[in-house]
Amino acid sequence: MPSVIDPSPADRTALVDAVRSAIHAPGEAATAGHIETLASADLPAPSKLAMLARLKDQGADHADLVPLAKSVVRADLPEEQRLTVANKLIDRVVYAAGRDPLGRNGLDADPATTALMASLVPQVASTSLSVLPACEAARVDVAGQPVLFVKTTMWSTTPLADFEPVINPLAWPQCKVQSHFFKSMVPQGPQKPLPNPDKGWKATLQETVDFGFEVGEMVTNLDVVFHSNPTSIGCTYVMAPNGSQDGKILHDEGYLLAEDLGASQGARRITTMKAVWFSEKNTPVDEVCPVWSLAAGLVAHMCLQETSQ
Repeated sequence: MPSVIDPSPADRTALVDAVRSAIHAPGEAATAGHIETLASADLPAPSKLAMLARLKDQGADHADLVPLAKSVVRADLPEEQRLTVANKLIDRVVYAAGRDPLGRNGLDADPATTALMASLVPQVASTSLSVLPACEAARVDVAGQPVLFVKTTMWSTTPLADFEPVINPLAWPQCKVQSHFFKSMVPQGPQKPLPNPDKGWKATLQETVDFGFEVGEMVTNLDVVFHSNPTSIGCTYVMAPNGSQDGKILHDEGYLLAEDLGASQGARRITTMKAVWFSEKNTPVDEVCPVWSLAAGLVAHMCLQETSQ
């Protein structure tokens, strides 16, 4: 992968604002210059593809989307051809829960999609990492407590070991864009190794996050278990007793899991699940789903881009 230029804090803030605008206020994204920010940003191509689909779905004008679409078209093509491909890409992408923007099934693409990807940057064409995961969200009851349940799934040809900083919660605040969401993960005591034959640890971590749900930063102690082996890397977390340090969260648990699907498929599947309920201002399902999906996608794409240099 190409080297990543570390953007300034101001540039990273502008990027996060542009991404949030694409989700929360897509109608304002063009007039505020956010689409141009997304197009010029050092954001992985699959994330740009996901934002393109999201903006189109929310009614952004076709002409306003051209710069973003062109940013994932191969730069070595003639300008006229790049514009033609960009327009075809805008017409093709679809935003829908559980669906790849190009309609791929996992890593499989139909002939027409394969032909289109040949004109896109290699990160999309080779599908080294899937597009931003779609997610499913629903309110369910956990021991009598209403919760918001969100699940995301990605597919990738990236080696399994490269997902450790994506899965290991201690590494979450170290990624450039991710640090805007995960402010800190601070151990509240020593790590305890897992019993053989498992490799990994368990510990209580104090998490400070801000996903833009209009409730500000949230500080929560989580009991975390992290494991790794030749076929999977994963972690589970659940809010510790009296874990919400600011009273903003009533329930918080989930997992992240990267699995090697074997040589026959040559792919990895990355699944995340989060069940959460805030004490107030619980965000509607149709709003929190794309936000959490976006956060999960940026985590994977930006961290992988940094660790693969």
